[in-house]
Amino acid sequence: FLSRGEHHTRSMVPSTEAALITAMQEHIAAEGGPGWALHVWDHNAAHSWQEDRRLFARARVVVGPHGGAFANLIFIPPSPPNHVHVVEFIPRESILQPPPNGNKRGSYFRPCFYSLARALGFTYYQVEPTAFSFDK
Repeated sequence: FLSRGEHHTRSMVPSTEAALITAMQEHIAAEGGPGWALHVWDHNAAHSWQEDRRLFARARVVVGPHGGAFANLIFIPPSPPNHVHVVEFIPRESILQPPPNGNKRGSYFRPCFYSLARALGFTYYQVEPTAFSFDK
């Protein structure tokens, strides 16, 4: 899980993030296989790219709000042999904004991590969360 912490404009509401982490931990305990574990990658923690490479190389599911932490997908070996799922939260307000270049093609879709995930053979899901901290 890619956490932005509490004080970032695109952070999840802390209680919502805590509930999501708890639900994922419970699911892993009930349904996960040997070696399954949830790791919360903290945007605010000090870590090197080498640590990130080791951590993400073992990832099979990456979940979190849109942001640069998804660039760490490059450290996950392409699928197959291990199928990887990417779940990116993008708030509806962001999706519905017009593109910054003034193009009137419709909603403001941010394909950067979709494109990276698909290029690596991962399954990609874009989810609209019900609340982010800037919605308070």
